[in-house]
Amino acid sequence: MLLRPLMRGFVFASPAFLILGMRARLFLLVRPVGLWLVWSFGPGAMRGGNRWGERYQGVLDGTIKWYVRL
Repeated sequence: MLLRPLMRGFVFASPAFLILGMRARLFLLVRPVGLWLVWSFGPGAMRGGNRWGERYQGVLDGTIKWYVRL
């Protein structure tokens, strides 16, 4: 009976589990940033689908419309 909690602790402390946990945490951190980048600079944004995309497109066009819309 005492062995089961020890085994459970060992499994959670094993290097493979720690590495998987780190990868999962990294995935949770990186995915929203990637989605935000796609949303900000994707095809929809280039067409002016969102205000950030319009500002960015304005910078690319060399116009000041992005500055006016702040």
